[in-house]
Amino acid sequence: MSVAVRSRYLRLLIPAILVLLALAALLWTLGGSGCVYRFRKPVEADTLHLADLNGSYVTVPADTLGAQTFAFMGYTNENEETVIEERFCYLIVDGKYLTVRVTKADVAELNKYEDGEQMVADGTIGSMLELRFAKLEGTVVPGADTNTRDMLIQWITNQNIKTDRDGVTTDKATGADVSRYAETGNYSAYLNDVILPYHMTIGYWGSHTRAGAQTLAVLAVICVLLALAILVSIFLGIWEKPYRQALRKWGRKALGSDFARGERFGRKKNLLLGDEYIWWLRTFSTRVMPVADVLWVYPRSRRLEGGKKDWSLGLRSENEQWGVRLGELSTVHRAMEAIRDKGHPLAMGYDKDKQKLFEKDLIQFKAKIRNGTI
Repeated sequence: MSVAVRSRYLRLLIPAILVLLALAALLWTLGGSGCVYRFRKPVEADTLHLADLNGSYVTVPADTLGAQTFAFMGYTNENEETVIEERFCYLIVDGKYLTVRVTKADVAELNKYEDGEQMVADGTIGSMLELRFAKLEGTVVPGADTNTRDMLIQWITNQNIKTDRDGVTTDKATGADVSRYAETGNYSAYLNDVILPYHMTIGYWGSHTRAGAQTLAVLAVICVLLALAILVSIFLGIWEKPYRQALRKWGRKALGSDFARGERFGRKKNLLLGDEYIWWLRTFSTRVMPVADVLWVYPRSRRLEGGKKDWSLGLRSENEQWGVRLGELSTVHRAMEAIRDKGHPLAMGYDKDKQKLFEKDLIQFKAKIRNGTI
C-alpha cells in the first residue's frame, strides 16, 4: 500500500533530485570552481613562486603592471582619440615572464601610471608616490594566447634585452645573461624557456570573470539546495499528507487489507475501489475516502486535440470533490457501477438539477438519495 502511494511521486522526485545534482556539478565545472577564490586570501605578486603558480590567486599594485605593460588593445574614436580596452603586462616569477591581461574594467587604473609620469614631467606632482594606485586581483591558469606571446617576445627582444658597454647582453627584467644568444641574434631558445605557459587575468576567478564565477556557483548551490529540499520533503511526508492523515484516522491494518482486495480502474490504475474505502492514487497527495461517504458520482469530460474526449470520474461527498481521470467513458461507467454495487445509496449521473440541489440544500439532496428519488 505505502509502496504504491510513494512510487507515484518518487518516480518523479528521485529523477528530479538527480537532475538537479547533475546540473549543479555541471555549473560548478563550467565555473571552473572559481568561487573557491572567494574564501582565499590573495598572495602578493612579489612573493609568488613557480612551485605554486597554477591556480594562484594573486594581488598586484596597478602601478607595477602599468610599468610592465608590453601591449595595448583598443581603437581610435571619431575624435581621433585612442581608447584602450585591454592592456597586456608581465610579472617576473622566479626569473620567468608571466603574462597578465588587464580587461576594460581595470584599464583606467593602469592608465593613471602614464598620466602620473606626465604629471611628474610637468611638475604637477613631485613623484609617483603622491598617486594612490589600487591593488588588482586575478588568478593564474594554464595556457597562453599565441598572439599575446608573440607580442611579448617582440617586447622582450626590443625593449628588455640590452648590451652594456662591456659587451655583456642581459635581459634587464630577469637579469639573465643572454650573451651567447646575442652572437647569433636568435633568442628563441631563451624566450621559449623564459616565457611561462600560464597567464593571469585581472578580475577573473579561474577561467571566468568574478561575476560569472559567482553566478555559476550561486546557481550550482541553488540546485543543490533544491535537491536537498525535495529530499527533506520526501522524508517529512509532505507529498503524502492526506494519506498519512487517513492512516491516523482509520488505521494502517484496516486500510492495508482493504487496499489489497481493491479493484483498480483507469489507464494509470489511479482509482482503487476497496470494500470500505476508495482511493485516488495521485502523483502527489494520494487521497482516501470511505465508500459510505460517497454521495454522488458522474462522468466528466474534457475535449482533447482532434475532438477526442478524455473522461474522468466526478465524485462528491459532503466535504470532498474528486475528478479522477480514467480515460474512457466505459471505464468511468464501470467505476460508477462498482461504487453503486457496494450497497451505499448515492446519486448517479450529472444534471443541473442535482448540481443546484447539492449546492443549495445538501440535507434535501441526501434525503432524496435515501428515498431513491434522485
